Amino acid sequence: EVVGVLPPGRDDMGGVRATVWVPVKLPPPVRRGPFWMRGMARLKEGVTVEMAAADLAQVSARILPIWSDFRDTLAKLTPIPLRERIVGRADRQVGLFAGAVLLVLLLSITNVATLVLVRASAREPEVAVRVMLGAGKGRIARLLVTENILLTLAAGAVGVVLASFGLKLAISELPNLPRIQYAALDWRAMSFAFAAALLSGILVSLSPVAALSDRRGTLRADARRAGTGRHSNTMRGAMVTAEFALALPLLVGAGLLLNSFVRLSRVDPGFDPEGIVSVSLALPSARYPGQPELQRFWQQAEQLMVEMPGAVAAGLASDIPPDNSGNNNNFNLVDHPVPSGQSEPVSPWYAATAGYFHALGIPVLDGRLFTAADTVEPVVVVSHSWARRYFPNESAVGRQLIEGGCYDCPRTTIIGVVGDVKNIGLAESEDAVYGPLDQARARSMNLVVRSTAGTAAALRALRENVHALDPELPLVESTIAERFDDSLADPRRWTVVLAAFAGVGVALAALGIFGLMSYVVRQRRREIGVRLALGAQPGTVTRLIIARGVRYAVVGSGVGLVVTLLLVRRLETLLFGVSPTDVRTITGVAALLLAVALVACWLPGRRAGRISPVEAISTE
Repeated sequence: EVVGVLPPGRDDMGGVRATVWVPVKLPPPVRRGPFWMRGMARLKEGVTVEMAAADLAQVSARILPIWSDFRDTLAKLTPIPLRERIVGRADRQVGLFAGAVLLVLLLSITNVATLVLVRASAREPEVAVRVMLGAGKGRIARLLVTENILLTLAAGAVGVVLASFGLKLAISELPNLPRIQYAALDWRAMSFAFAAALLSGILVSLSPVAALSDRRGTLRADARRAGTGRHSNTMRGAMVTAEFALALPLLVGAGLLLNSFVRLSRVDPGFDPEGIVSVSLALPSARYPGQPELQRFWQQAEQLMVEMPGAVAAGLASDIPPDNSGNNNNFNLVDHPVPSGQSEPVSPWYAATAGYFHALGIPVLDGRLFTAADTVEPVVVVSHSWARRYFPNESAVGRQLIEGGCYDCPRTTIIGVVGDVKNIGLAESEDAVYGPLDQARARSMNLVVRSTAGTAAALRALRENVHALDPELPLVESTIAERFDDSLADPRRWTVVLAAFAGVGVALAALGIFGLMSYVVRQRRREIGVRLALGAQPGTVTRLIIARGVRYAVVGSGVGLVVTLLLVRRLETLLFGVSPTDVRTITGVAALLLAVALVACWLPGRRAGRISPVEAISTE
C-alpha cells in the first residue's frame, strides 16, 4: 500500500523529482522464550534486502507509470541497506586494518616462539636436572607455559594502555571513517585483548614444549657441545620461514597502496588549483522567497567578487571539485534516443556561471559559454569526456537532449564543450553537464575567485563582500588546493598505516632470521673453529651461513607469494591505476624482502668468519 505520493516537481537544477512513502511490514515480535531467542527469531523472520527488492519491484510497477510521459519500463525502486548508507566503504578499510593487525600478531607470535625455543634449548641442562630430580614432562610443560602466559599477559596489559593512546590518535587522524568518533575501549575490547594475549602465550609455549618433549634430558658435556637436535632445528627453520611468508603479504599490500597513491596524486585535475579560494553559502527562504530575490543576490555577489583587489576571475557554481557529485540527472538524446524500455543515461549536473570556468581556467574547446541572453531556452555546456562518450565522431554543439525525463518540456540545447575536470574525485569519471545559473532555482552556491592577493587576503575580502550583502549568512571557507589535498587524505593515511605494519613485519622477519643465524653460529662455534683450523676460508664460512639463512627466506617468500595472491584481490577497490597482481610491485617487494634477509644473515655470517680457531677449540 502506498501511503502518500508528492506530485512530481522541479528541483533546484530543473530535474523532475518525487517522494514516495511505502511502509515496510515487519514481523510481529516473538513473545515466547528467553530474550536472546526472541532476537534470533526476529533476525530470521526480518525483512531481507531480497524481500524488500521483490516488494519494491511490485510497487514500482504501480506507481512509476503515474507520470504520463514515463518511458523507462525497466526502472524500479531499489532498496539500500541502512548499514551501507551509514558506513559506506568503511568495512573494506577496517577489514584491511584488521587483516594487517592479524598478520602482525601472527608474525609476533612466530618470532617470539622462535626466541623462546632458542632460550629453551639453552635451558636443557636445567631441564635435565629437573628430570633427574623427578619432574615429569607435564610438570616441565606447565612451567614453560606458565612463564610464557605471564609474560604475554603483562605485554597485553601494556598493549591496552598503548591502545588507549592509539585510539585517540585514530579518532583525530581518521575523521572521514564513519562513526569513528564512537569507537571506545569497552569491556568487550579489553576482553578480546586479554584473550588474544592468553592465546598468544599458549601458542608461544607450544614450540619449547614440543622440542623438549622430543628428547631425554642430559647433563653430558658432549650434549652441551652438540646443542639441540634435528627436531629443534627443523622447528626453528619452519618458524623463520613462516615469518617471511607472513611478512610478504603485508609488504605487497603496502607496495600496492603506495603505488596507487603515487598514481592518484599525479592525476591532472584539469586546471591549476593554486590561488583559488571559495566560499559556500545557502540563502534562507524566509529572506529570499522566490527566483527574483535569488538571482538578484547571486548577480550582486558575483559582481563584488570580480571587483575584489587581486581578483583575476570569479564565478559561481553549485558544486566545486573534487568529491562533489552534484545532482545526478537523467537525460535522453534527441538524435540518439535510448531504445524503448531501456534506462536513460545519468550524468552529474551542475549550475554555474561563465565566470566559474574563467576562475578555474577551464578551456572552451568548442562552442561558447553562457551569456546574459540564456534565460529562456534551456541550454547546457558539457565536458569533453561527456561529448566524446555520446558524440564520439561528431560535434556535440547544437545537439539537443531531454533532461529529467520531462518530454513535455522544451528541448535543451548544447552550446559548448569545455575541458575535463575531476569534479567527483581524482579517481572518478570527468563526465559533467553544466546549466546556467539564471535557469536554476539554486539556494546553495559556491563563490569561487582566482586571486593574486594571497589566500588569507582573498578569503577575508570575499567574506567581507558577502556580509556586505547579508551579514547574517553563515559561510564555509576553503581553498581548492586544500580540497584536493583533503581528497588524498584517506588514501595517504591507509598507505601510511599499512606501510607501518609492513615495516614492523619486515623488522620482525629480519630479527627472526638474524637471531636464528646468530644462534646457529654460537652453537656451532667449535665446528666452525675446526673448519677454519683445517684451512677453510673465512669467506666460505660466511657464505655457508648466508646460504642457510637465505634458503629459509626464499622458501618463506614462495609460500608468502601464494598467500598474497589469495588475499590481494581484497585490495582491488582501494587501488587506482594498478592491478592487485601487479608484477613489478610484487617482484620489487620480494626482492626487497630477500635483500633484508641477506643483510640479516650477513651480519652473523661475517662474525662466524672472524672466529679464532684457537679460542673456539680451547673454550670447549
